Amino acid sequence: MKYSYSTKNPEPTKYIYRGYVMVTTFGLDPGKNEAIEDEINFDLPNLIESREAGIKWYVDTLKGIKREGKYFLPFARHPDFILGEHAAYMVSLSLIEIIDSEDLMYMLLSTDENYMDMTLEMEEMLFGKEEFQKLIKQLIDYNLIPKYEK
Repeated sequence: MKYSYSTKNPEPTKYIYRGYVMVTTFGLDPGKNEAIEDEINFDLPNLIESREAGIKWYVDTLKGIKREGKYFLPFARHPDFILGEHAAYMVSLSLIEIIDSEDLMYMLLSTDENYMDMTLEMEEMLFGKEEFQKLIKQLIDYNLIPKYEK
């Protein structure tokens, strides 16, 4: 187990996965509704199980958003999004490194910008090359990433 370098009561570094979802009309729907945000931590005894639970949540959440199709206004993504006519959403799954009660976030999957490379490098270090290859295959099988080459 990796330890932090704090001089006061160092705690072991802990890893979890965290899901995040946000839907919004930016307050421009007829009811001027606020954004809704939610976070869920996947902190199972085995980090790979936490990752798998997080990926399932991510896939299910995206399916639900697409099935529902709106949040007071219909959803649209760039380049079709028009402010005031569409609602927006963001879903992400991140690897969280907790050091001395500080959370460092490494985004693994997101409907927005792609921050994956650094996260995948960290996962390879955590899980080892053989297990990491299985985990990459899982992402490819879910059609969440294209073919991965390092």
